[in-house]
This record gives sequence, C-alpha cells and structure tokens, in this order.
Amino acid sequence: MNAERIVPELRTALARGDHPAVADVVERHWLYVLRTDPPLLGQAIALLPPELTRPPHHLIREILHPRTLPEAADGSDPVVHALASLPSDDPELEVASGLALLQTLRRQGRFQQAHALAIRLVGSASQLPATEANSHVSSLFLAAGDLSLLRADFAEAERWFEAAYRRPSPFPNHAADAAGRMALACALRGETARTEGWLQRAQTADAAAEPWPLRAAERLPQHCARAMLALDRLDWATYHRADDLIETERIDQDEIWTYVLHHRSLAAAVRGNQRAVLEEVVDYRNRNPQYWDEPTLGTLLVDTIETALLLTVGRRQAALQRLDATHPSRMHPASRAHLLLAGGRVEEAAALSDPERWPPGTTRRQQVLMLVAHAGAQYRMGRRGAAVAAMRQALNLTGNRREAWLYNFSTMDRAALADLVPDVTDLEHVLEALEELAPVPLQAAVSLTPRETLVLQHLARGLSVQQISELLFVSASTVKNQRKSLYRKLGASSRATAVHAATQMGLLRRSRGSRRGSGAEAG
Repeated sequence: MNAERIVPELRTALARGDHPAVADVVERHWLYVLRTDPPLLGQAIALLPPELTRPPHHLIREILHPRTLPEAADGSDPVVHALASLPSDDPELEVASGLALLQTLRRQGRFQQAHALAIRLVGSASQLPATEANSHVSSLFLAAGDLSLLRADFAEAERWFEAAYRRPSPFPNHAADAAGRMALACALRGETARTEGWLQRAQTADAAAEPWPLRAAERLPQHCARAMLALDRLDWATYHRADDLIETERIDQDEIWTYVLHHRSLAAAVRGNQRAVLEEVVDYRNRNPQYWDEPTLGTLLVDTIETALLLTVGRRQAALQRLDATHPSRMHPASRAHLLLAGGRVEEAAALSDPERWPPGTTRRQQVLMLVAHAGAQYRMGRRGAAVAAMRQALNLTGNRREAWLYNFSTMDRAALADLVPDVTDLEHVLEALEELAPVPLQAAVSLTPRETLVLQHLARGLSVQQISELLFVSASTVKNQRKSLYRKLGASSRATAVHAATQMGLLRRSRGSRRGSGAEAG
C-alpha cells in the first residue's frame, strides 16, 4: 500500500464499519498512523470488536494508554502470548506487530527479550521492499540501536543507527532521529569530533524534514549529546541551554532518561546541587523499578554517579558500603578507581586503574578517566614519576582538543594537578581553564608567619631540609621546627599533604620553576 493511501483507507473503513479492514490496517500500519494522526489510531483501536482484537491490537492500545494490557485467558504472560502469535509467514505483519511488542518489552524493562526480538525482526524486515510505506524498517533499526546501546555494545549500536540514517523512509525525520542517536553514542564514548559531526547531520536532516520535524522524545538524544559535549568543556551556558530544552519539552521519562540523569549528576558534582539531583535519581528509580531488573548501560551510569554524589555530600561511609556491595560488572573500572581514590583507598585505585588491567573495548573517555585516576593514585603514594607519566599519557589521548576534556581532568585533586605542572607543562593551560570554569572553594584561612610562608614555598619546590636551611641561613633543626609548626596549622602529616592543603586554601601560588628534589624523599 502506498503511504499516502494508509490514512484515507483507514478513515473509509471506519466510516463503513468495515472492522476487519480496520483491524488489518491498524495491525500493519499502526506506526505510520501514530505519526500522522494519533487520534485516528486511538479511535480505530477503541472501535474494534473483541472478536477481531488480536494480541498486536492490545499491544498498540498499551502504547497509547500504558498499563492497560489485559492478561491472557489462561493466566499466562500476555507479552509471551503475543510473542508466540507473531505471524512468521507474513514479514510485513510480523515486523509491524513485532515493533509494538518491542515497545511493550522496553517499557517493562525486559531488554534482553527485546534485543533478541529485534534481531529476529531484522531478518523478516530484510524481505520487505524498500517502499515508502515500510517506515517500520527504519523504526526497527532505531530500536535495535537503542537496545544495543543499553547493552553497552557501542559498535553494534552505531551499525544500526547508521543503517537507519541511510535507509529511505516516508518520514525524513528518521534520518535526523538516527543521526541524533548516533551523536549520543559517540558522546558517551568521548568521541568529540564524531559527536559534533553527527549533531551537524542531525540538524541538517531535521531542517529538511518538513512537514515531519522530530518530536520531543526524538530530540532527547541530541539534547543529551549537546549537554555532554558542553559539560566536557565546562561550557555552562551551552550545557544549560541543552538541559533546559529537555526540561521544557517535558519528555516522557523512559529508559533513555537514564542518560539525562547521568549528565545532570556529572554536572552536579561541579555545580554543587548534588542533593537536588540525588532526589531526582531516587524519584526516577522509585517510579521505574522495572528498569533495574536487568543490567543496562543507563542504570550502570546512574548507579555509579549516585555513589559519587554520596561522597561529595559527605556520606563517605554510605558511599563506600555501596561501592563494596556493587558487583564489578555493574561499574566501569574507571569510575570505581575514582571512587576508591576519593574514599582514601589509594592502593586499590592505583591497581585498578593500571593500563595493564584495562578491559577490552575501553572507550577513549574511560581511558582518559583511568589515566587521571592512576595519576592521582600514584601522586598520593609519593610516586611522582609514575604520576607524571600517567598524566602525560592522558593529555596525549586528548590530541589537540584538550579544552574538550576539561571535565575529565577536573576529577583529579586540584592541588595535585597544580603540583604536577612543572613536570607536565601542557597541564598549565588545563589548570588555568579549570580555575576559571570550575573553581575549588577555599577553606577557612590559616595565618602563617613570613618565615613559615618561605618554608612552605621551598617545600613546594621540592627542596630538602638542608637546602632550605642554606637558603635561609638557619640550622636544619630550625627548619624542621618551622616545618612541624607549618604541618600542624595545615592539618598535614607530610610534604605532599601540606602542599595540597596550602594550595586549596590559596596560600600557595603555582610555580613553573623546576623541582630540585623529590618530595617523597625529602620529607
């Protein structure tokens, strides 16, 4: 059937009371009618007599009116019943009915079943001619891509999204939709250039999609991708524009909403509104517990960042208990390493973030985060050379676009970053940007004597006690006493922690001077 004939024929069948024809058109072309005339689809479903209402019609009614799916007559799972009734001898009908079943499975959090069904339907869809009426095929590719992304299979997700982008469809917005979802997948991987490219394609395709512009829910991946790009750069104006569009359009909070919670939680750790976002996460989980029945990329991201937010609001014990209770498969090693480091379990963080232990398929975003965590852990253990090497490697991975990775570097202790600048000169520009865009709040002021200030500056440069005594023309024991007084005021127990505390309090200026000693060795 030609696409332009679908809606007129449905209207004619309704006017004549031809219920069998109505049932057939709805079952085969419900997605087309849903896009072009949703009230008409609701009217058609409502007027179907019980004897002509088949499982796919119940599924379509469930899409229009959630939580109305009736139980099977024998008390069995109605979704399983609908799955068994898919007509394998009619590819067009199988794909159309299967797409309705896919949406129901996703709403119920049954993502593994949904993914298996999507792969099955692709085989049937390949038998359909590439006509304008077959908009189901592009929708199937988009659904398969979403489900692959939820499985954290980025390569497979991108193959489906690209197939949907290139396939002819009666709805030009299918290409814009696919490009936006591809942009989100690239943003989650930390592929900045590719994200920008696919966002540009989405914008171009959307502009050419009249009279079928993207709906609010279809714009969500684009908004998320733009928010993540802006967050990586700590570009708060652009970030808020993207996030405000999500809030303004009042998009349904389905399983894709986990990506929204992910970027909002990341931003909260810097902006300081952690408690508000924590409440939003808890509310979403309470209203959608089914999305946690099976592990997905979205819930993994939310669970991870929720643990991090608990740390940032001072609930250290609760965060570490949650961290220990979380199975390693439910948290990426990069995130786990940062949480261990923030919780004071430095050696565990160093071991977990070691490049030799990176799992296969580690994305560039995760690689940079792992290296930053490794640098932080090595620094805390006094292994300055290893910290410098890890930080240089992290900077190398960013290429010539370090401004697009600022958030990743903001996850490291700011004082440690400042202390590494003399040995990693390329880090200075990153640090300057961080101090402008994500300043660290100063702690209560500490009053130092002029002599203590000089000792602190020399300690920060890495000079030994003997070298400091020679510069100040005093005995080594005098320097040790002044160092002891300095440590007491700063609440420090070592050179590294003293420099760290002083930098946070604004008592120590960064210096590009060379280091003439090892802090770990000089004490």
